[in-house]
Amino acid sequence: MTDNDTFLNKYKHALCVHIKFYIMRFLAVCIAVNTCILSSCSSDTCIGKYVPASSVPHVSAGARDYRDQPTYGISEIDAGRYIIDNRNDEFSDGVLEVCNSSFSVDGQLAGEIGECISEYPFRSGFYLIDLETGMSCGYNADDQFKTASTVKAGFGLYCFKSMAEGRGSMSDTVVYKRKHHVKGSGVIQRKPFGTVYTVEQLMKLMLDDSDNIAYYMLLDYFGMSGYNEMIHSLGVECSLYETNKWGTLSPHELGLIWQEIYRFKDTCDEGAELWRLLTTNRFNEIKAVLGKNRGTIAHKSGWGGLGCHDAGVVCGEHAYVIAVMTDTEIKKECLHSLIKYGDRIMSEYRAWLGSVYGK
Repeated sequence: MTDNDTFLNKYKHALCVHIKFYIMRFLAVCIAVNTCILSSCSSDTCIGKYVPASSVPHVSAGARDYRDQPTYGISEIDAGRYIIDNRNDEFSDGVLEVCNSSFSVDGQLAGEIGECISEYPFRSGFYLIDLETGMSCGYNADDQFKTASTVKAGFGLYCFKSMAEGRGSMSDTVVYKRKHHVKGSGVIQRKPFGTVYTVEQLMKLMLDDSDNIAYYMLLDYFGMSGYNEMIHSLGVECSLYETNKWGTLSPHELGLIWQEIYRFKDTCDEGAELWRLLTTNRFNEIKAVLGKNRGTIAHKSGWGGLGCHDAGVVCGEHAYVIAVMTDTEIKKECLHSLIKYGDRIMSEYRAWLGSVYGK
C-alpha cells in the first residue's frame, strides 16, 4: 500500500465520522422540535389555531395577563371539541381575575363590584365558569369558607354516583338513631328515634328541605371515605371527618363540584335524578335574584355558622356555574348583589365573544 492509498483511507474514515455526526445532530433537532410541538399543543388545549403572543390584547388591570400563553381563538366557542381543566385556575386575594380567556371585565362593572364588596365588613368571594368554553372569573375564589349546607350538593353527587355503580339503592332503608341527631334545618328532628326512612326519602329531605339529620343519616349509610376520594379527584382539598362533617370550601372548589354535577346529569338515570332534585328544591337565592323567567336553575344554598352562600348552574342558551360565598349568616344583600354581578359578567363575556368571533 502506497502513502497515497493510506492518505485516502484516512480521509474516507474522517469523512464518514463527520457525516455520521451531522446526521445524529439533525435527528436530535428533529426529535426536540417534535417534542416541543406535542407538549405545547396537546389535544386539550390547542385546537388548530395558535394566536401569536403579540396579537393577544392586554387584560385589564386586576386580571391575569395571558399574552405569554396561547389563546383558543375561534375554538373558544367550539364547545364540544375540548374540556378545560378548571382545577388549574388560580386566583389572588382581593383581585377580580379571568382565566382561560383574553376577555376582561369592563372597568365600570369591575368598579361596581369592588364598591359592593367594600361596603360590607366581612369576607366574600365568587367564582364563575362558562360551561361551553371553560372561561372562568373570580374574586377571592380560592379563599376557604365554612360550607354550611352547600356541602350537601357535593355529597348528593357522591351518593348518586355510588348508586350508579351499584353501591347503595334508593329503596334501602336507614333507621333514625340518636347519633344522627343534630340541630338546624329540617323536619326529622321532630320525629322519634327509630323512625325508618328510605334513601330516596332522605335524598329529597337533604336536597329539598336541607335537612341536617337526613344529611347525617346518608353520611352514615354511604360513608365519607369515598366522598373524600371523589372531591379530591375534582380538585377539592378539604376532607370530611367524624369530628367535622361540614368542612370548608372555596368558591372555586364549590364551582368545580357543580361543574361535575352538570356533566354527570347526562350520563345515567342517577345523574338525571340528582339534577331533577337540584332544580326543584327550595331556598333558591339565585333564582330569587335572576327571576323565574330565567329558566332552569339548579342550586344548593346554605347559611348558618357564619356563612351565607348559594351555588349552582344557570341554564339557558349558555349555561354557567356560579358559586357565591360570604362570611355572614344574617345579611343576604351581599350574596344577592354578587349573584347579580356574576350574571352581568357572564352576559358581558358572551357579548364579547360575539364581537370578537361573530357568534
